[in-house]
Amino acid sequence: AALFACSGEPQLAGQAPSPFDSSRAWEHLHRQVAFGPRPAGSAALAACRRYILDQLASFGVSAREQSFEADTPLGPITMVNVIATIPGSRPDRLASGSHYDTKLFREFRVVGASDGGSSTAVLLELARVLKSRRNPMTVELLFFDGEEATVAWEGTDHTYGSRHYVQAAQKADMLESLKAFI
Repeated sequence: AALFACSGEPQLAGQAPSPFDSSRAWEHLHRQVAFGPRPAGSAALAACRRYILDQLASFGVSAREQSFEADTPLGPITMVNVIATIPGSRPDRLASGSHYDTKLFREFRVVGASDGGSSTAVLLELARVLKSRRNPMTVELLFFDGEEATVAWEGTDHTYGSRHYVQAAQKADMLESLKAFI
């Protein structure tokens, strides 16, 4: 809990505490919704990903893309997770995840404001806040692609990004340093 507290924690030299700003989070949400529906593999999702990466870079937070090919009921789709890392005093990691894709619906328009959009907006604002602090643990902010089903939430037609992240972490023997996941 102390990791996310915005006061009473030591700050970087010469910097005042940077509180969470709900107006900034609201603007991140508004920008995502403006891209419209963002199903996996779409141009709108790629534009949203560029927005996420640009925002992280503007905060001075390093991020990398974790691209993978998902076998879906619609055929193979290239998906891309975004992994932002804020180094802490020690390498133990605390991760918080969101998804930035929306479910594909042909019969109506879904922009994902109260699902992936809102949680992604919160993570972006947390990135800004946590970058200006001295954190006891390394923080990973994970923006998953392909969490929504491509056709129906059945079998394995969902959670593509988070499953890929875990498989890659297992393969790289990185799960032990992950102490908590939100």
